[in-house]
Formats: sequence, C-alpha cells, structure tokens
Amino acid sequence: MLIDTQRTVTMTEANQNFSRVAKMASAGGPVVIMRNNAPAYTVAAVTDDTDTVMDAKLIETLVDKIIAEYRPALKLLAE
Repeated sequence: MLIDTQRTVTMTEANQNFSRVAKMASAGGPVVIMRNNAPAYTVAAVTDDTDTVMDAKLIETLVDKIIAEYRPALKLLAE
C-alpha cells in the first residue's frame, strides 16, 4: 500500500484535533491515521455526488432490461 506521508496523522493527533483531519479529508482525499507507526485507519469524506448515486427505481429498470435480454440463457441455467 502506498501512503502519502503528507496525508498521515498520528492517532493522538487525530484524537486531539479531529476537525483538522476531517478538513484534510474534505480538501484533498483520504487521510491515514497511524497507530504504533503502522497505518490503522482511513478518514475519507463522503460526497453527495449525484452521478454515482442511483435510486432504487433506476436500478430496478436496469435489472429488468438485463433479465429481458438474457432470459433464454437464464432459463437454460435454471434447468
């Protein structure tokens, strides 16, 4: 695993100043929290990216299309 040393903090530092760690994660990507000089945790921001979030109705529509397209093969596999 490659870790950017500029994006690491110690466990003590994370405990004492979590808001700074959260801001680092929001601004530039995941932050690795080190424990006993080894990577232990990752803090990453959760974004509200509408391009990556699908609603249940869209997923259901896509599944229906796939099943309709591959119905003959699925029937053979079911036998």
